[in-house]
Parts: sequence; structure tokens; C-alpha cells
Amino acid sequence: MSSDVFGVISRFDAILQTAEESAIKQIFQALGTSYANLENSLRRSHDKYVAAAQPNLTGLQRSALLLQEIEDLLNLIPPGVAATLEPGVA
Repeated sequence: MSSDVFGVISRFDAILQTAEESAIKQIFQALGTSYANLENSLRRSHDKYVAAAQPNLTGLQRSALLLQEIEDLLNLIPPGVAATLEPGVA
């Protein structure tokens, strides 16, 4: 009887682990998509603003300026939280 119980527990644990891994994968995919959308939106808005404010900057200079500003924002994230983020995000 106890081996049946352990078998059920083992199967249940495997099912939960698979569900957890799937959920984590979906969350990271959603976060990646959201980040890409945010980056694209910021880039479009920022390019329009910088093009009007500083029309002599090249596209590469505008991109570098945007990345610098995003880096400044990311530096506001507490170190404990930043350590849990994917390397491409922080």
C-alpha cells in the first residue's frame, strides 16, 4: 500500500514539476515579448523626440543615447531584484 502512495506522490510531483517549468517558460516568454514591445515603443518615441530636439544626431547616436537612458533607469532596480533578472534584461 505504501508503495502505491509513494507512486502516486511521485507521479503527482512529476506533473507539478512539468507544470511549473511550463509556467516559468511562458512567463519568461511573455516578459521577453513585453520588454521587446517596450523597447520598440521607447525607441520610436525617443527617436521622434531626439530628432526634433537634436536633429543632427545619427541613428546610431540616438540608439546610444536611448541605451544610456535605459541603463540609468535599470540602475534604479535594487541589487537583490536585479540579481534575479535574466542577463539580457539587467
